[in-house]
Amino acid sequence: MTIRELREILDRLDVDERTEVRLMTGRDWPFEYDISGVWVAPETAAAAIGDCAHCGFAEEHEIHPEHHAFEAEEEEDPGFRPFEPDGDVIYLLEGRQLAYGAKQAWEEAVR
Repeated sequence: MTIRELREILDRLDVDERTEVRLMTGRDWPFEYDISGVWVAPETAAAAIGDCAHCGFAEEHEIHPEHHAFEAEEEEDPGFRPFEPDGDVIYLLEGRQLAYGAKQAWEEAVR
């Protein structure tokens, strides 16, 4: 979804600009979260994720060796890929979990 598409949806819904925005995740087991921030991905993955292309931690970080103990297994998984922003992307950051979500949201969502 682009910013333009989101604006068009919000215009069609005619929502007040003071309306709170939340995030709902997990279609099968939904949870509701507040949004803790907005992040604009840098142009290059190296600038975005730090020293390690796989985990983003500095090489000397204590968690780094534990993470890479599973690296070979993760690389074989076709669904896994390291973070690589492709073009301009804005991320809504998950905040605190507020409540259970509603499964019907996926069926009734305006797209």
